[in-house]
Amino acid sequence: MLQLVPNKELNISDILSHMSRVHAKQHVVSLNADGQVQRIHYQGLVDRVAQLANALQRLNIQDGDCISTLAWNAQRHMEIYFAVPCLGAICHTVTPRLYSEQLTYILQDARCRWLIQCLSP
Repeated sequence: MLQLVPNKELNISDILSHMSRVHAKQHVVSLNADGQVQRIHYQGLVDRVAQLANALQRLNIQDGDCISTLAWNAQRHMEIYFAVPCLGAICHTVTPRLYSEQLTYILQDARCRWLIQCLSP
């Protein structure tokens, strides 16, 4: 049984690689805020995560930077959720369900360097 356990640290890049290698043609299904069902193959998701990670890297996001996200729980947020840690940055998720005063307090208190807002489908 121990032979099945990898002898290395598991990270997001490894998970994405596994998704691409083993589940490339299977679908990820999510529901947008407007009620629209969205489907993407795991390979497509992995490609979009890589594209977003490259774009964030061009913004000079570095290892240890804190990135807040304000987004509904849908495909775009999942892409952010995977891309940010791939760069070694911290993904600080904030729910859009809060009142503006609460959001302001949380975002100021977190002192994150960036905010990614994705509230539309």
